[in-house]
Amino acid sequence: MKLLSSLSTMQTLLGRQQLVNIAIEQADLKADFMKNVHSTKFIEHISNHVVPFLSELAGPEGTNVNLEVLKLLAEMSTHCGD
Repeated sequence: MKLLSSLSTMQTLLGRQQLVNIAIEQADLKADFMKNVHSTKFIEHISNHVVPFLSELAGPEGTNVNLEVLKLLAEMSTHCGD
């Protein structure tokens, strides 16, 4: 991802959206989660790099982005390791 984000095409909104779409497609979000896989690293990332900036996040009109991020964090915390 770091290499991809350094490409000149990633400097545009369309390019970044395409990267997000590719990541979502590759994550196969409709598949069942694997057993015994912990969300610890995701929780650490969200806690350290997203939550401190909640007030700066913006989303589509009518969407409470802060609430959605915190809901996601709460859902993932049930699958967190030590």
